[in-house]
Amino acid sequence: MKWKAPRDNGGKQVTSFVIERRVAGKKSWNRVGEVNSSTTIFSDDKVEEGQAYQYRIRAVNTMGMSDPLETEEVCAGEPIEPPGTTSQPQVSNITKNTITVSWTPPAHDGGAPVLGYILERRKKGSNMWVQVHNELLTDSKHVVDGLVDDVEYEFRVTSVNRAGAGAPSSISNAVLAKDPIRAPGLVRNLCVSDSTNSSISLSWTPPEEGHEPSGYILEVRPEGAKEWMKATKIPFAGTAFTVAGLQERMKYLFRIRAVNEGGVGEPLELLEGVMAMPPPATPRFDIHGKLKNQMVVRAGTALCLHLSFAGSPPPELTWFKDGILCNGREIITKSKDHSQFLILSSQRSDSGVYRAHLKNDYGEAHYDVSVRITDFPRPPKNLRLEEEVPGTVTLQWDHTPDLADDDEGAHYIILKRDASTPSWFTVAECVFNSRYTVTGLLPGRKYYFRVIAQNSIGDSDPLDSKEPLIISKEKECISSLLLKEYVPPSHLVKPSFLLPLKDHAVYRGHDCTMSCAYQGMPTPQACWYKGESKISDSPRFWHSTANGVCTLVIPSSGAKDGGEYTLVLENPLGMAKCSCNLVIFG
Repeated sequence: MKWKAPRDNGGKQVTSFVIERRVAGKKSWNRVGEVNSSTTIFSDDKVEEGQAYQYRIRAVNTMGMSDPLETEEVCAGEPIEPPGTTSQPQVSNITKNTITVSWTPPAHDGGAPVLGYILERRKKGSNMWVQVHNELLTDSKHVVDGLVDDVEYEFRVTSVNRAGAGAPSSISNAVLAKDPIRAPGLVRNLCVSDSTNSSISLSWTPPEEGHEPSGYILEVRPEGAKEWMKATKIPFAGTAFTVAGLQERMKYLFRIRAVNEGGVGEPLELLEGVMAMPPPATPRFDIHGKLKNQMVVRAGTALCLHLSFAGSPPPELTWFKDGILCNGREIITKSKDHSQFLILSSQRSDSGVYRAHLKNDYGEAHYDVSVRITDFPRPPKNLRLEEEVPGTVTLQWDHTPDLADDDEGAHYIILKRDASTPSWFTVAECVFNSRYTVTGLLPGRKYYFRVIAQNSIGDSDPLDSKEPLIISKEKECISSLLLKEYVPPSHLVKPSFLLPLKDHAVYRGHDCTMSCAYQGMPTPQACWYKGESKISDSPRFWHSTANGVCTLVIPSSGAKDGGEYTLVLENPLGMAKCSCNLVIFG
């Protein structure tokens, strides 16, 4: 190393220079030499090859030492330079998340061993390179992960030695991160589904391993032959195939392979040879849940039992009902593999257990279906009404004959209707005996009653009371209220309200009664309104004005009855108004 003497000697002659050094990365300095003031060069021969050092030099005079002049870090040994470029990176083992990148080390290492490699990637079309690993890669092959499916990537590699990083390699070919299409695996469950004297039908299940096949290659050879022949010139789709044109009673061997863009799978061979002839088979039903063992059919609709079956030779089928051979209203159609039992319009008497019986030379089989024909219940009869307690009515009737035969909760529904309204309202929904007491009836009102039988199919025709029942009034029903005797005023008085109307909230189907107290002389004329419409003359409502009290009754109130009601009182001296609101809920 060499240096120049300081321009400013501090006023005293420089007598010498002190040289110190430290190992790169260390803090402490060690003195390695001192030369006189006329020497500005120094050689340090006590170093280790490849070790990096840092030096500093101080000028010395009689007053002391100057500030140090420090060198950069320098390695002992021959001069080196960054390594050359690697080969173009190659990609392999491509999936949607990972790609394996490999390269060849540089031909020139720059005079020092290559310490490692920097592998970078970028999305195709982007200018931003991203280092795939924080540390140097020591191998010339690396699996890059964390990629995004269906995105194209490019890669480059830079070699590094102790002199630094060399120039990046050429960019790899763009590659799409996507799982490769693998050849399909082994076809499963190859079996014979049918055979005749000149054809054999096979079926199979697609392979579980590998990617989905685009087709299949089926090969066949007669027993004793060595060469396999393709059943079709090109692969075919589907999981069944019939090989035709075979020689009667000749035994054939079969094998099949799945194929797709990734290649051809391994062959699956049928374990035994198959003879070109119909195979003997015992009868069996092919149900697959299409026909259940129990059926409920509505009366008047069609009862249809359809069965598919198989057997070789084709079996004979016979239908029975409750153990007796069917020979009545039914329509039976048959073929070699299915049969249909049909009654166009079923009746309650068609209920029972139906059996389909199969038989051929190799065995027998049967299948039973329990059928229940249901219908709307017939209505009850002979409705009788009796008012035993004021405000209540006891209904009695004769049971419908269908109630006891129904095992799915057949019952009665009780309804009532005020004679002033056409609407029926449910009193009770689940009544199982033939007697019911209706309560909460208003004295002096007329009511009709209705009984309906109901089962899982629907409702019977209604049984209605022929005449309305008038609920008797209670005697002296207001004597216990101890009302003060009303004394009409002896002079003329303008109408006014002593106790105005109040808002009401009534459950749908219940009666609503509005009343208020008033004064006026002569007795004012009362007029009721709902909104803007006058209702005093409507038969839908009942009202009275007597003894200083106005009353409005809304029987069996419905949703349309909700709203604002107004009472207008008028005599020759003037007029008074009072309003309230009615809310219907339920």
